[in-house]
Amino acid sequence: MLFLGLSDVDISEMRVGIRTKKGGHNVPKWDIENNFYGNLEMLNEHYQILDHLQIIDTSEFLPKPLAAFKGKNVISSIGTDNLPHWFTTYLPLLTQAIKTFHLPQS
Repeated sequence: MLFLGLSDVDISEMRVGIRTKKGGHNVPKWDIENNFYGNLEMLNEHYQILDHLQIIDTSEFLPKPLAAFKGKNVISSIGTDNLPHWFTTYLPLLTQAIKTFHLPQS
């Protein structure tokens, strides 16, 4: 699964507005907010059942790969100090897995 994250719901609303102006379908603000937070909650709770998961921050013009998982195992990630606020706030289980992944091996 490829998860494209955003820093906040306002960016998502803006992108829906742009798409609507270009003839695309509209999504009510309430649905955008429910989807934004609901998708993060579901990902946090159930990421380990996915065969593969790659999370990319698309808040900026250039997408930024953040982490890749195989099941519950971290395959690669940026350091926890560099994870965006939305990731550490709404994906605490994944954040903890990344912290463990980056612990020094003895």
